[in-house]
Amino acid sequence: MDTTAMDETTTMSETTTMAGNDATMDTEVTTDATTGTTNMEASATMDANAETSSMAILDAARTRSDISTFMELVQSANISRAFEQEGEFTIFAPNNEAFEQLPAGQLDYLKKPENRNELIQILQAHIIAGKVTTAQLETNQRIQVGQDDYIEIGTAGANPNAFTIGGANIVESNIEANNGVIHVVDRVLVTADRVSEE
Repeated sequence: MDTTAMDETTTMSETTTMAGNDATMDTEVTTDATTGTTNMEASATMDANAETSSMAILDAARTRSDISTFMELVQSANISRAFEQEGEFTIFAPNNEAFEQLPAGQLDYLKKPENRNELIQILQAHIIAGKVTTAQLETNQRIQVGQDDYIEIGTAGANPNAFTIGGANIVESNIEANNGVIHVVDRVLVTADRVSEE
């Protein structure tokens, strides 16, 4: 596992494929390295979406205290500039409680500068190129998040319109931004055993 610091320019290349939709999106992004939620009522969600729909996706995410740990990791990884590229994005942002479920020490491990490569790999599992709303999700679908990595989509319980992504429940969906959409999930999508203790 390579935990060396990345050079001044980091390129994230990602192919997103949604099996079942025959749609594939390729995105290459360059980053300059020097520089508990609860379900809301429909009307409150619509108001929140109206407030964030004119914002860039990271600005919209920063308005949400329930995903502040995720946003702190995005900042630690220094990948914010990647979202300034042209195109749309989908973020499956774990809520703060999801990070509290990680084994002791793992969050601090990921925040260390020497572990930036691992942190970026974990974040890439939560960020895909293109805008994917829950209306586009189907059970037994897979989203490709890396060369050989997929995240499975399933149905959450008896409700055919409630989905899981990588085993995590989508607790709030379709938070609109002007360059994508955010879904809040209740679990970190990459299992904790993929992160090794130092």
